[in-house]
Amino acid sequence: IGNVRLAISPDGRRVVFVGKKGAESGLWIRELDRPDSRLLPETRGAFAPFFSPDGESVGFFSRLAGRVALRVVPTAGGVVRTVLQDSVASFGGADWGDDGQIYFTNSARGLSRVAASGGPVTLIAKPDSAAGIKEYDYPDVLPGSRQAFLMLWRGSLGSNRVGVIDLKTGALTDLAPGSYP
Repeated sequence: IGNVRLAISPDGRRVVFVGKKGAESGLWIRELDRPDSRLLPETRGAFAPFFSPDGESVGFFSRLAGRVALRVVPTAGGVVRTVLQDSVASFGGADWGDDGQIYFTNSARGLSRVAASGGPVTLIAKPDSAAGIKEYDYPDVLPGSRQAFLMLWRGSLGSNRVGVIDLKTGALTDLAPGSYP
């Protein structure tokens, strides 16, 4: 589960990654001006990490009670919060917009959003199967949280495209061949 195993903070000063040291596995964080990394507590089994816009929290996915959950942990360590425990795909990734919303691939393979503090889920768009698009994956929210880059999954890495989606209307613009925007 989870192809994305690394995230870089918005200011470029930290990295968080999926790793294991002895029996300790989960999300590890490293300040790039220091040689050591530390394990973020309660992140065992985490995948697809992403930073909050201020770099002070990390969102990630993990299995919780048999389902994939969207969770958040402070970078300083502390209590892990579950934002959402249903409607989340076991792949596809997420990103945290500067509008306080987390944009993620939902279990129906479309794009949805939820407030970082939790609450109702809003569907933004479903993939256009008539155009050969099976999933909207790995959103990368642009500054201002009006648009996001997406991987338009067509069934294989060689046939994927990168697009940009309007986060208010769901209108999609296909940009170029590629994966993992």
